[in-house]
Amino acid sequence: MQQKTGRPSEADAVITLTPREKDVFHMLLRGMKAKDIAAEFSITIWGANYFIKQIYRKLNVNNKTQLILEYFDCRQTEDR
Repeated sequence: MQQKTGRPSEADAVITLTPREKDVFHMLLRGMKAKDIAAEFSITIWGANYFIKQIYRKLNVNNKTQLILEYFDCRQTEDR
């Protein structure tokens, strides 16, 4: 399901994420930082940043703010 912007809906985009990326995605939505994500999964900060960059690439966003805005914009569009 694509929206007017040509971007896949949040539901479609999240489907392409690996299970670990989905976990990180939800942590980002809760406002967690890379260092907190790294501690949660007992990985390095570089490992956490790798997952974050993969999520941004797959969801076609550049930063956490844009990710959150896109997510909640998609949620509002899907509710209509």
